[in-house]
Amino acid sequence: MTVDLDDDDPRAGRIRALLFEQPGAAEPIATLWTACRNEHREVLVAIATAGEITQADLEKKLDLSGVGLRGRHGGLAKIAKRLGVEYPIRSAGTHRDARRFSLASDVAKQVLKLDSKTPSPKRKP
Repeated sequence: MTVDLDDDDPRAGRIRALLFEQPGAAEPIATLWTACRNEHREVLVAIATAGEITQADLEKKLDLSGVGLRGRHGGLAKIAKRLGVEYPIRSAGTHRDARRFSLASDVAKQVLKLDSKTPSPKRKP
C-alpha cells in the first residue's frame, strides 16, 4: 500500500521523524547497550577487553560453542538493525580458525565504561 502525502502535511513530518531521526543516532553504543541482554553484553565486553580476539578464544572465554556464539552475534546484529545503529563488531577472516573479532578503540572504551557502570547480574547457584 502506498500513501502520498504533501510535504506540508503534518503527518508527513511525523512519519519522516520516525523513519529517519533514529534515537540511537546521538549515542549509538549506549543505545545498543541498553537494548541488549546480559548475554549480548558479555560478547561486547569480551571483545573490548581483548582488543582483538580469535573466534576460538572468544568461545573459550564465554564458554560457548560455535553455534552459541553465532546466535549471540546474530542477536546483536538484529538489535543494532532494529535500533538503526551501526553494528560495532568487526570481523576478519572467513574460516572459523582464522576469524578474528574486534571493536574500534573508542567503541571498546565506551563498552568498558558502560560495563563498569552496569550492576553485575546475580547468577543462580
